[in-house]
Amino acid sequence: MDRARKSLERNRNGNPQFPDPVPTDPQDLLDLMDDASKYASAALSAGTVQFDHGMRLFNQLNAHYQIRIIEELSKAHLGLKTATEALKVATWWLAIITFSLGAVELLKLFAHH
Repeated sequence: MDRARKSLERNRNGNPQFPDPVPTDPQDLLDLMDDASKYASAALSAGTVQFDHGMRLFNQLNAHYQIRIIEELSKAHLGLKTATEALKVATWWLAIITFSLGAVELLKLFAHH
């Protein structure tokens, strides 16, 4: 099912306003960044009030987006680090089991001769 795209609320003059509270979902932030960039690109030229306002909103939203992505990457990194440590332990455990089984087989081989 498709989700509804977020857009910036407008004031009585039709200018987009920075959201309060700021969304925490990265996709919502991307939607708001898209809305801000469309508003800025609708300006007649760079340097106009509309362009500057739209770019300011875009940059603020982009900063929040980067923070959310960094938080998610940090969590993923921690998960990968934990999984790597678990694999190291499992590898050593398997090596010890393999060595022990080999030693048992050698003992059986020498015991029967």
